[in-house]
Amino acid sequence: MQTIIMGIIALLAMSHGLIAQTAEETPALKRQIQTIEEELVEAVLNRDVAKLRVLFAEDLMVNNPVNRIVGKEAVIQLVKDRRISYSSYEPSIEKILINGTIAIVMGSETVNPIDEAPFAGKTVERRFTNIWMLRNGHWQLTARHANVVSSN
Repeated sequence: MQTIIMGIIALLAMSHGLIAQTAEETPALKRQIQTIEEELVEAVLNRDVAKLRVLFAEDLMVNNPVNRIVGKEAVIQLVKDRRISYSSYEPSIEKILINGTIAIVMGSETVNPIDEAPFAGKTVERRFTNIWMLRNGHWQLTARHANVVSSN
């Protein structure tokens, strides 16, 4: 019995050390998250489906500005169908929070939709939250919420 208790205590001590190592938020890690945010914008602007497939987690969940929750393949199809298509996409990151293997990015973005995208021909102001998870050594977008800012 004492051996089991000592084993549990040792496991807890080791897991605490591992958690502490992954939770360290550094300027370099924040720059890394900013870089992948830039890669995401570039991939969306260029409709680079191959890059989006790398950046998106398999279980991606998006609550999009037209009030639908969609997954990875649906987002990819919207890009292919030019329903997600912009002449410009300017995000402004206001806060990055990194906790272990999760990075949360919040801010605002200005987009100019074109082609078949909702609001095509208008300038659209939105608020967004992106949630990235570190999986197999790579940050992947796991959840995103964007909503149009009311003009009122």
